[in-house]
Amino acid sequence: MNSAKSQVIFLLILSSFVLIFNIWSGSLASWDEAFYAIPSREILTTGDWLTLHQMGAPLFNKPPLYMWLTAIAYKLFGVSEFSTRIWSAIFGIGCVMLTYAFSTRLFGKRIALFSALMLLSTSHFIRYAKLGMLDVPLTFFILASLYAFWRAREKKGFFYISGLFFGLALMTKSAAGFLAPIIILMYCVFSGEFKLLLNFRLYLSFIIGLLIALPWHIYEYVLYGKKFINDYFIYHVVQRSAEALEGNVGKWNFYIRILINKFKPWGFLAFLSVPYGAWLSFKKDKRNLFVFIWVIAVFLVFSLVKTKLQWYIVPAYPALAISIAVLLGKIVPEKFTKIVPVVAVIVLIFHVPYSHIFEIDYTPDIKKLAEAYPKKDYPVVYVYQSGEGPATSFYFGAKCRNIEDIKKLEELVKSEDFVCVMDNATFKKLALPDNIFVFRQISSTDKMTLFESKKGQFK
Repeated sequence: MNSAKSQVIFLLILSSFVLIFNIWSGSLASWDEAFYAIPSREILTTGDWLTLHQMGAPLFNKPPLYMWLTAIAYKLFGVSEFSTRIWSAIFGIGCVMLTYAFSTRLFGKRIALFSALMLLSTSHFIRYAKLGMLDVPLTFFILASLYAFWRAREKKGFFYISGLFFGLALMTKSAAGFLAPIIILMYCVFSGEFKLLLNFRLYLSFIIGLLIALPWHIYEYVLYGKKFINDYFIYHVVQRSAEALEGNVGKWNFYIRILINKFKPWGFLAFLSVPYGAWLSFKKDKRNLFVFIWVIAVFLVFSLVKTKLQWYIVPAYPALAISIAVLLGKIVPEKFTKIVPVVAVIVLIFHVPYSHIFEIDYTPDIKKLAEAYPKKDYPVVYVYQSGEGPATSFYFGAKCRNIEDIKKLEELVKSEDFVCVMDNATFKKLALPDNIFVFRQISSTDKMTLFESKKGQFK
């Protein structure tokens, strides 16, 4: 496997198997995976490809690019777990292959092979590449923008390609897409490449990215005005940065702990490789400086953001993989190069039983209950003391409302017919007077029960 062609084929086959296998099984995860699956499906039901909708209401959570792609998959393959996840898996494969291409240009094909394998064999990366979420697609677009920028140092036309991918990053996850120009500008400053800072093509690439994202944002503002500004910018950008929303809190070292606990099994090498990369950077190695700034920028930006979520730092993973590969290239003798791919494959094999990379079944009880009750009689499904949230809405095709208080449940059953999901222990303890309502069990799993209330119609 010495030639670049054989390495590319090997990586393409291995990454395709690891990241696509079994994505058609199981059930969607709440919150984010199911949350973004709902507006993707509603694109087809409403016919509105510009304004996203969540159970009929306009949704301004994120830009629509990934939901557009998922809607296309739904149209081609039907609404399913596979269709929800396939684009994330494809972008994951793209991250592996682009990491290889970038590392080849930076350090040669030996380090490139190590880099791609480090990324592919990281459990946290695999997990999110197999979920229908935005972070791996975002990572791909940021990686592509940075790669094109590096190429633009020699061929100026790549500046425009860099801007294109920056725009696609913005259309995937809003302000997070600005990581690409942040990294680029930091590199230009700290590397002393001031000519790049004076190159009008660099700023034209940023403008291209903004112009790609601008039309959709203007359209939504014209249509919805303050509501769009408040929901999209104020809440999801400003407030999310300034305060910990929805209970997602964390200290300054939150992402360091994520790296220790989730970047398996290479976390310990990452803590060695980043300082090593910094040392090489101070020796005026611009290649390692770029990788080091990439890692630091992602960690710094999301450490400053008050809302903490473990998947926010996925865009740093390709850089960490390259950093580790540079270290391995130093400590692994040339004659033992073939050992690294073997070790990476062994790690992937161990991930199957220990990291459960092929087990992607997050809300099986909700899915089973919905299959047992395929009717769409009720616009709302009530969930009693359970946090399944968007998965309930996705599988039942109805709004999901949580009920935390038994008194509210009692008031509900006095006023309307309904269906409700609750855990089995609560269902068995439920003892409401017969004269208030009559209910029956529709279906039950090991953990949850679905019951239906229709006053006076059955006992």
